[in-house]
Amino acid sequence: MVRSYVLWLTVLCLAPCSTSKAQGPYHVWLTGWSDGCEKAVTEALLALDPHASVSVNTVTHSAVLASNGVFTKGMFEEVVSPYGFDVLYAVHTTSEGDKVPLDPEDQPFPVLHDTGDPDQDNADYEAAKAAWIAAYPELYEAYKQGFFTNAPEE
Repeated sequence: MVRSYVLWLTVLCLAPCSTSKAQGPYHVWLTGWSDGCEKAVTEALLALDPHASVSVNTVTHSAVLASNGVFTKGMFEEVVSPYGFDVLYAVHTTSEGDKVPLDPEDQPFPVLHDTGDPDQDNADYEAAKAAWIAAYPELYEAYKQGFFTNAPEE
């Protein structure tokens, strides 16, 4: 009888504590960047999950948080703002490899709309793309590096 209790306790202790599905990494682009701020970015993101892994990209002014946690754009904004950063854009990479914006309205890249007038559609798209590139140069660098599959063409 005692052996069966010990066996049951062993099984309980070795069983996973959570059955939640592991999350993919989060990629966050920040404004307010300055030379040497990598440590501040890392500290800010580790506030969300001290057991996570953080990698910082000084070229694109972005960071990747690899964690099993579930986070919102607002949560990222909350932890980076005391360090003087703002979240420009944030995505979550699903287990299928899709990159999903954390804020559904946070889709700043332009889209070609077909209104039946190809010349006007292309002109509108080119104008929107030029405005977007001017507004989001850091994010455009990430697009050029191939992080997103639907990158605007130059």
